[in-house]
Amino acid sequence: MVVVGGAGRFEGAILGALIVAILPETLRFAQQYYPIIFALAAILILVFMPKGCVSFVDWVYKKLTGKEELQLTK
Repeated sequence: MVVVGGAGRFEGAILGALIVAILPETLRFAQQYYPIIFALAAILILVFMPKGCVSFVDWVYKKLTGKEELQLTK
């Protein structure tokens, strides 16, 4: 969960847990291919977002606001 969401940040663990919990439910229609699709999604996240999905959230925030990093805690 932390690897998918993003290590070193509290939000990363929460986001990773949500992805790991929601993705199997959304793939329920593909019962036979679910493990392959789930593994492929995890690999793609790890390859294209090495800092986790939180890095994508930070990138979107930076593009929208121009600020460097989203600060949820002080």
